[in-house]
Amino acid sequence: ETRYAPDIDNPVLINIQSIELSNSNAAAITNEGDLYIWGSNNYGQAGIGTTSSSCKATKATISKVSKVALFPGWIAAITSNNNLYMWGNNYNGLLGNGSNDTKTIPYKISELENTKVSEIYSLFLPTLTDYALAKTLVVTDNHILWRWGEYGYGKSETSKPSEKISGVNHIALANRE
Repeated sequence: ETRYAPDIDNPVLINIQSIELSNSNAAAITNEGDLYIWGSNNYGQAGIGTTSSSCKATKATISKVSKVALFPGWIAAITSNNNLYMWGNNYNGLLGNGSNDTKTIPYKISELENTKVSEIYSLFLPTLTDYALAKTLVVTDNHILWRWGEYGYGKSETSKPSEKISGVNHIALANRE
């Protein structure tokens, strides 16, 4: 098992605004909006154009980041000018770029350009069959829920943001066993 940790003898991050953690990655946003990621990079989730993992914080190829969300194998970031970017594993269209291709650099979701995103969730729920539920959910400040990805069981929905539901204030997810 490989474990990743920052190099505490040579700190490279100062003026940190926020830190996010997942089971395989860590990310830090500086006061200037630079995004640094370290840990697993099997699907390019470090956002640097490669799939080489690193235990040292690496600056992603995106700037002016105000919020980041880490998921298992993919990442979403919101910039200060309200653009949503996603990259990493694009299982069944989770990244919203119209394909299933893995992206190793941040991809701007043009359908949501200049729309303030208040919440973002990605779901990946494996099933007992070969299919899985893989979906991205985004709520904007104007109370619209956008969703894309796959329903599961092979039933394709869309790999680009297209379906909108109005009047949504908040998403609550529960683990139902």
